[in-house]
Amino acid sequence: MKLKVFSSKGDRLPTYRVAFGTDTNPRTTWLQTDLQMYVPGKNGVDAFQKYALKKLKSGFSDVPALWQLAQAILTCLKIVWIPLDEQKDDAQAIFESLNDKGMPLTASELLCNYLFRPIMDAKENSEELHNSQWLAAIRLLDDDDRFEEYLRHLISIGETKMVGKHRKVYVHFKGKNRNLTSGQAKQYLADIFGSAPLYRTIKDPLSYPHEHEAINQLLIAISNTRMESSTPFVLSVLRAHAAGTLSDDSTRAMLRETLILLVRRKMTELGTTEYDKMFPSLLGKIINEPNPIKALRDGFRSHAVWISDQEFEEAVKNKRAYRTNDLAFSRMMLIEIDKRFQTHGQFPDYSTVGTIEHVIPQKLDETWRAYLGADADDDYLPIVVDTIGNLCLLSGPANSSAGRDPFKSKKAGYSSLTALARQIKEYTGRWDMKAVRERSEKLGKEALGIWSWAKV
Repeated sequence: MKLKVFSSKGDRLPTYRVAFGTDTNPRTTWLQTDLQMYVPGKNGVDAFQKYALKKLKSGFSDVPALWQLAQAILTCLKIVWIPLDEQKDDAQAIFESLNDKGMPLTASELLCNYLFRPIMDAKENSEELHNSQWLAAIRLLDDDDRFEEYLRHLISIGETKMVGKHRKVYVHFKGKNRNLTSGQAKQYLADIFGSAPLYRTIKDPLSYPHEHEAINQLLIAISNTRMESSTPFVLSVLRAHAAGTLSDDSTRAMLRETLILLVRRKMTELGTTEYDKMFPSLLGKIINEPNPIKALRDGFRSHAVWISDQEFEEAVKNKRAYRTNDLAFSRMMLIEIDKRFQTHGQFPDYSTVGTIEHVIPQKLDETWRAYLGADADDDYLPIVVDTIGNLCLLSGPANSSAGRDPFKSKKAGYSSLTALARQIKEYTGRWDMKAVRERSEKLGKEALGIWSWAKV
């Protein structure tokens, strides 16, 4: 008889230290692995110990209260031993049932157990695989929730639609792998571990940049659109590139077309539900086509998500470019347009001019109301104020200083560092709704040049 139990999250070493002392180590074969996997302060056991000690000090400060706690633990804590007949009993089904009372198991916990069952049945080295691939992938992503979302995107690749969240990830995987062999399980583990760094780059390309600068710049821009539904496609493209199936040029071209779609679709404020059906299987449909970029474009059209030049230009002119819940996207739009007006080929450090200035303030004081006249009561003014024609980039202090100052005095304080601010600074006419619309139209043409479809 042997116990098939091991930590699912690298909790073994901290559990031992909580029980026997923070400076002690168990005499086990896996001590060095446990030391590598343990990150103090980023561990469930450490978090629980901190919480428990805090509660003990505040709620159990005297002997009678501690005695009651001890009695509750000794009386209520039970260890259940369930012997199974491996020929008759479905251990996985029993595991799911017993652990679905109270706090449900996460999809990643269920998936971990399901993957390792055939490996352990085949008497493979499950401990080594668990540490070097499963736990290592979790550690790369540094967050259980992010890891589970990663599994969802990875498992969605090649499917007809995006796999559902949480436990649906496990249900879907189990349904497609009813007779999982040890070899297949090990291949899935290799995929999970191998693709984790790529997913991390997609989620945070600034902290974990791709080795190819041009590809990384596209990943940063795609990340700024916050279109999560595109992740299975982006991940599948990066996997194909890493495997040598896609060249650098093809990878850049596919990511750029994806970015164009996301920016155009987001700017036009049209629905994105079709993304869940389009993106997961998209690469598999186009990668072997004679002209993959044309095939990608055709895929956009077939799913009715294509945005024409006219639609996009009209959206830039008339839709809100300033979005409180999407400031990364708003800044990206302004930065890319600002670059188009920089004449000397050198760009400012945009991290120092990271705030978005409204020339006409979002909230008008009496001075601005008098200046705008009839425009101040126009029902469309709140939208016009947030359109791209009324925006520029300033540093935080300059933005705060400008505030709701009258137009003449606030533009005098604008820096000439960014081209968009310099345009306002040099403007000599009256700044009203008409002026904003005219500038939005001009910037819309520049936006069309930046986010233009490739010629195929």
